Amino acid sequence: MKQNKLQTINVCFASDDGYAEHLLVAIFSLIANLKTDYKADIYILDWGISEKNRNNLKNLERKFANVQISFIAMSDEKYDHLPTCFALTKATYFRLELANLLPNIHKMLYLDVDIIVNKDISELWEIDIWDNALWAITDAAIYYYNKLLHIPSKYWYFNAGVLLMNFPYFREHTITSKIFDWIDIHNKIIILGDQDALNAILRDQRKELPLKYNVLPYIFTRPRNQLFSQKERKKAKTDPVIIHFAGTKPWKKYCFHPLRHKYHAYRGMAGVEPITFSKKIDIWLFMRNCISQICYHLFNIIPQKWHYALLYKPKEILWL
Repeated sequence: MKQNKLQTINVCFASDDGYAEHLLVAIFSLIANLKTDYKADIYILDWGISEKNRNNLKNLERKFANVQISFIAMSDEKYDHLPTCFALTKATYFRLELANLLPNIHKMLYLDVDIIVNKDISELWEIDIWDNALWAITDAAIYYYNKLLHIPSKYWYFNAGVLLMNFPYFREHTITSKIFDWIDIHNKIIILGDQDALNAILRDQRKELPLKYNVLPYIFTRPRNQLFSQKERKKAKTDPVIIHFAGTKPWKKYCFHPLRHKYHAYRGMAGVEPITFSKKIDIWLFMRNCISQICYHLFNIIPQKWHYALLYKPKEILWL
């Protein structure tokens, strides 16, 4: 009997060797939940992943019949002049090159490494993107970043950790060149790397993804801005499709994320050694995580102008 041809989903990640095991867990979670009539072509923007870890990633092709993994070696020399910090490296700019790196691809789902795919993503892939540059989720700090980047308030700042990208649009409108030109001019005000630049250039050329496809930590706090309905927020918290551990990593000690167990469950299923946290108390790390949680909640209590002045106005942002 002739088998039906599998539908292909194009997915991209960017990683260095330090994040390779978390990348493996993310890819495993994606494939484990993917419908059997879909296959995933996964492209990894490779910033120095070791041969051992590349082999571990390629082993997923032996576990699953519906995945193909390709590595694209990346050099960071051209990004030396771009702003970075200890929370963001030069690798964050790699995704800006995707439309040119993969000239035969029309549609791409870009995912950050610090995610878990908790359900099938084929419905996400089927979203029609023909008239937009990309689809993304609105981030929490729209007030601050709009003000910093001089983006009119009617355009909401989006998170770039989950992007459904329209490559023909990027090529036709020379989006990559425009973004790098903007970065060269505005590099002194950039805080979140290419995410800031993507917002500045594509603020009126993107659509809103359903919340369940990028469940950020702020979704679990009391909302100040009614960006999403109460029903949609509840659905995202209880039945997320993609969980994004932005700013709070489940593989680190004292992570308070309410869905951190999801990462460890998929880590075990993927055959990656479990993380054993030291019993020694790390006061600094504990306090840092506590402060992070307090800030999430203060964001919803204190006036926005105070929050902006304290955390976002200085170039030396308080990274938590």
